[in-house]
Order: sequence, then C-alpha cells, then structure tokens
Amino acid sequence: MIAVVGANGEIGSWLMQCFRSWGEPAVAHPRLTLSPRLSRYSLDHRVADLRDRESLVRALEGCETVVNLAVEKSGYPDRWDQVRTNARETENLVGASRENGVARLIHMSSIAVLPPRVTESVVANPFQYSAERDGYAQSKIAAERVVLAAQGDFDLGIIRPGIVYGPYMLWSRIALERCRGTLLHLPSDSESRCYAVHVIDVVRIIRCLVRLEGRLPKLLYASH
Repeated sequence: MIAVVGANGEIGSWLMQCFRSWGEPAVAHPRLTLSPRLSRYSLDHRVADLRDRESLVRALEGCETVVNLAVEKSGYPDRWDQVRTNARETENLVGASRENGVARLIHMSSIAVLPPRVTESVVANPFQYSAERDGYAQSKIAAERVVLAAQGDFDLGIIRPGIVYGPYMLWSRIALERCRGTLLHLPSDSESRCYAVHVIDVVRIIRCLVRLEGRLPKLLYASH
C-alpha cells in the first residue's frame, strides 16, 4: 500500500487521481478532510495530522511506501517558525514510518534548496545548501536534513523538481495573471535556464520510483 501524505496539495491531487486511473493501491492522507477536488472520487483516505505522531502511526498502518508531499507554505509571520514547523512535522512522519516498518520513503523536496545560480559545481555538491533566507527554501532544506538523517531506516529517494506548472498550479496562475497586465520578456543570455517541469511529469516520476525494482536513487532532479 502507498501512502500519499499531503494528498490535498497541487501535486498530491494529481498523483491521487493518476494512481486511481492506473489502479495503484494508494491511500490519500490529507491533514483534515479530502479537498472538494478529490472528494468527487471514491478514494481510500485516512486523516494524517503531521503535528500528532500517534495519529500518524495509526494512519500509516499497513503502508509499505510513503510519498511525502506535505509542506507548510504560509501563515507564518516569522519564517523561522515555518522552518521549525516543517522540520518537526517531517520528524513526526519519519518516526511514524519507522514504527510501521515502512520500507520505502519518497520525499518531495525542491530545487530551491540549491543556491540561486545552479552551476555544475553546485550540482556536484548537492548538499551545500542555499543561504537564501526565504522561508519556503529553508523549510525544504530542514525537511531534507531530517529525512537524510534517517536514510539508514528506509530505502530513501529525494526528488528536487524545478518550478512545477500545469492546470491549477500556483506558478501557472502567477504567469497568466502577469500576462494579462504586462509583457513578459525572456532573457536573451544563452546561459539562462528555466528549471520548470509539468505536474504530470512529476507524477510519472513518482510512479516510476514506486514501481522501481531495486534501490531508489538517493537524489533525483526533475526539470524540463
């Protein structure tokens, strides 16, 4: 059984819909209830409160693979409160997974954990993290550190996607809103890169990892 933690999120919603169409044995783990988008389907789901380790232990019972898509993005005036919350919730998830004997943990991180200018040197040293003080990036870094510290307990795979776009996705909405009021200019510098990836490609990567025979790659980038 596959546990999808953070199933109500943008990637999680697509993943659960695709798992359903593919016949994958997946359980949605929202924080409270299924979103209206997912409640239209007959989905197996269990509430997984990441703040409550005991409830997580019960929710993950019988799951061999955990896909962690959860992240606290907003509602924190102090970014370091956001970082600490994400680290603590990831620790609870790792602990509950360990107690349930979960064999495989697939953790969704972000390319934002790297320094802003992604060079060959940066890619060659993937755990020399960004010093940017953005709350989202630092939250992703903190969560990565938690799962890496527990990698001996699981077959661990970390995915670092670029900007994820597609229907309903935040970055797609931002780009389209900007197009309504102004022009967008693409840089002419031949060295420029756009580290974007479609949400369905991210979902397909997760499916490949779930089905992979043998050990997971420890780190995988997802971009165009």
